[in-house]
Amino acid sequence: MSRSSKSSLLSSPLSLSPSSPSRPSSSSSSSSSSTIYPTLNLFLIIIVSITALFLFQSGFLLKRVQLREKSTCSDVSLSPSSCWIPRSFDRVILIVIDALRYDFVQSEREKNLRGEWKEWKGQMPFTRDLVKRGAFLSKALADPPTTTLQRLKALGTGGLPTFIDASDNFNSDAAVEEDNILSQLTASGRNATLLGDETWLSLYPNGFHRSFAKESFDIHDLHTVDNYILAHLSSEISRPDWSFLIAHFLGVDHAGHKYGPAHIEMGAKLRQMDRVIKDVVSSLSPSDLLIVMGDHGMTTTGDHGGDSDDEIGAAFMAYSPSRSFSPSPPPSSSSSSPSSPPLQQIDLVPSLSLLLDLPIPFSSLGSPIENLFEDEKRRRMAVRLTAMQVDRFTSTYQRVTGGGLGFTLPEEVPSSLSDQRDLLYKLQSSLRSQWTKFSIPLMRIALLVMADAIGALFSPPTIPSLILRQSYLFLLLSLHLSPSPESSPALSLLLISTPLSLIYSLFHIIYRITSTVTLSLPSLLPPFLLLLSFLLPFSNSFIISEPSILLFFISSLLLYSFYLSFSTSSSRTLSLSSLSHLPLLLFSLLLLRLHPLFHRCREEERDCLQYPSPLPFSSLPFDTRINRYLISLLSSTLFYFFFRPSRPSPSSLLSLSSSLLLPSLLLTQLFFSSSLLPDSLSLQSSFHIRSVAQLVYLLSTVSLILSLFSPFSDPLFLPSILRSISIPLYLILGDGLSFPFISLLFLLYRTPALLPNLSSTVVYLSLLLPYAFYYLGHSPTLSSIPWHAAFTGLSGSTAPRWLAASLVFCHLFSPSLLLLPLFPSLLSSPSLSPFIAISMLRVLTSSYAVMHHRRHLMVWKIFAPHWIFSSLSFLVLLLTLSLSILLKRKVHPTQVASKTV
Repeated sequence: MSRSSKSSLLSSPLSLSPSSPSRPSSSSSSSSSSTIYPTLNLFLIIIVSITALFLFQSGFLLKRVQLREKSTCSDVSLSPSSCWIPRSFDRVILIVIDALRYDFVQSEREKNLRGEWKEWKGQMPFTRDLVKRGAFLSKALADPPTTTLQRLKALGTGGLPTFIDASDNFNSDAAVEEDNILSQLTASGRNATLLGDETWLSLYPNGFHRSFAKESFDIHDLHTVDNYILAHLSSEISRPDWSFLIAHFLGVDHAGHKYGPAHIEMGAKLRQMDRVIKDVVSSLSPSDLLIVMGDHGMTTTGDHGGDSDDEIGAAFMAYSPSRSFSPSPPPSSSSSSPSSPPLQQIDLVPSLSLLLDLPIPFSSLGSPIENLFEDEKRRRMAVRLTAMQVDRFTSTYQRVTGGGLGFTLPEEVPSSLSDQRDLLYKLQSSLRSQWTKFSIPLMRIALLVMADAIGALFSPPTIPSLILRQSYLFLLLSLHLSPSPESSPALSLLLISTPLSLIYSLFHIIYRITSTVTLSLPSLLPPFLLLLSFLLPFSNSFIISEPSILLFFISSLLLYSFYLSFSTSSSRTLSLSSLSHLPLLLFSLLLLRLHPLFHRCREEERDCLQYPSPLPFSSLPFDTRINRYLISLLSSTLFYFFFRPSRPSPSSLLSLSSSLLLPSLLLTQLFFSSSLLPDSLSLQSSFHIRSVAQLVYLLSTVSLILSLFSPFSDPLFLPSILRSISIPLYLILGDGLSFPFISLLFLLYRTPALLPNLSSTVVYLSLLLPYAFYYLGHSPTLSSIPWHAAFTGLSGSTAPRWLAASLVFCHLFSPSLLLLPLFPSLLSSPSLSPFIAISMLRVLTSSYAVMHHRRHLMVWKIFAPHWIFSSLSFLVLLLTLSLSILLKRKVHPTQVASKTV
């Protein structure tokens, strides 16, 4: 493709128009039954790739086998007058303060370098001073992922969550089927009461005889759940009909998400919790035990989900009026010896079970918190009973799964206390290792199928190839459905057929390259840059520095393309034409270099300066909020001029669609301005604020429908599609990312005019797509997921979870969605197969890298999250491509089948 034709295609969004449809020849009409093969072949390749990726996930992110056995009083007992051990307390009050980090309780008042009080320090003096009255205060380590639902599972069962369980946070029906402390309490004839977070009811639907629960999903609401608890807490404590009361407060967690820990609202919430604890302490009877704890911590930006010290270091405090607990050892985030392991959150379950004389839940893996037992005899009994229970669980788990432990189980639990502790430590460590075992055969065959799918993109679509793709699909599905996929005949069939098909595709690709492609030194730079980008997932340092590396690759490609077009010009006219692109080049490089302003810093980037663009609006100082809002005003103005049609459309539908641009932008800016309101007024106007966002969604939907029903030959058809998609994405990303969003539109649809041919454009887009993920303020870590996007125009208490999750997905993967209007142009060119192949190859190398580094120290912190985000981005890209094929069939229904591949 010449530079002039390329420029007319991509230099402006208004030029994203379908080419004039040519009249189908008689031969094509007579063979219409065969023209569907390329499109069908492409869809089969897409489906097979997705299925193979899910198969890889099932081999990498293994869920542990859940055992349904229940502990009973007859299993073990050291006292004839009790179930397992005589109870120490009649009632337990468990106050869970969501995201209560250890230093929120332990620290004293402190000022920062500017002389301002740190709002998260020293705000709970009464709770901290309870140690002087015999309370036990310690840091309790939470197992990642540090998301609320996984932590509540652990607090009920004493077991360990798996990495993939983090997705259950959008699942409102995730009932725990394993043995747990609430089911044991019910079986003993005693009752439990719940106040607060409704998640407990979804996990343990039959665990409470009375509940006062509220929806917990709206992170912008700091007070509703907490105030609802306070309205019932005092009266519930005075009731005699329960043995276990759980009060789960959410305000601290929501204040962290909305403002961050350094905000004044965080200080107010912590002081409120301190007063709550003071009131509860005054209501305790001598036989009561009060437990105050956080389910996880939070980062300096108020997020959580990962495994940083701030995220896993939660507070734990125990107090009883009749006891003085021994002090805690200094908190530690790691254990250097089995004799002094740090306190784990899962230790709560066996401890409370024995203190209430309940059987320890069968799947519990925690150790007893020895400080809570009043004398040496009870401590020894608690350790022995816990060791016996974990030994029983381990033996059963070994028998069911057939897995080894790496050491031989003793025939009976040792008699000495130190040997029992050592056994517990070994069993816990071994089971943690067991639950990070990987299915290498499944991962290998998934990688082979994905590699074969890449080769199939360049092979001619024939009936045998369609049959082969269908066979692969059925074999992959059988592996997914098989209870023991590693011994399934489908695995052997795939292992035999896939390499043969891959070898055939490789020979075909080599033949095409050698017969049709003329290699030259200038043409080698783009594929060389791509090759280097495929190597990034193999190093944790490269992953951390990925945005900077991709920036260098993209800038190098643009500079080299400009130099190439200028140096190869054979006439003065062409040289001047190339020189005219210099302003576009410089402006594009400037936009690319602005990335640090929008970058979301990782924990590992120690010297990273965090700018306010990707941060929650309400966590910023007022002057910074004003400046960011003014930038959003400028961005909305640029947005309008970017999409304003330069000429009227002959279609009345497209003209009507274009007329919705200005009111949609005005409403979007009105929604952005609502963030400047005081919190009290913002809460009172929340319904009207949501209505503004919903009106933007409605206008965008109407605009999209009008565009789809307009004449497809209109040159403004595809620009109108792009505009209709961009407006809701612009709203969801928010005012802080408004300018990078406009910049990304420019880089996607104007900058490619610098590139000399379509193949260079494909390389450019393939590098820009992963870079755009970082450019829009994202980072491949669980703690940086923009949960606040789920409430853009939605109420956290009434909106369907799937709809809220889709808004988060749109925020994360908006660059892939923006390619929808661009794909129809690629569908009519031979560059579609390379573009899809590059995207598949990126996921393939990322998958191989995470398999290769499965035992790396940073696998769950860096490699696995990077692979998850890359895979999800690829799936969104394939969804966008599928929609584009449907769109293209409407544009050129007689041509798309023959030109798809």
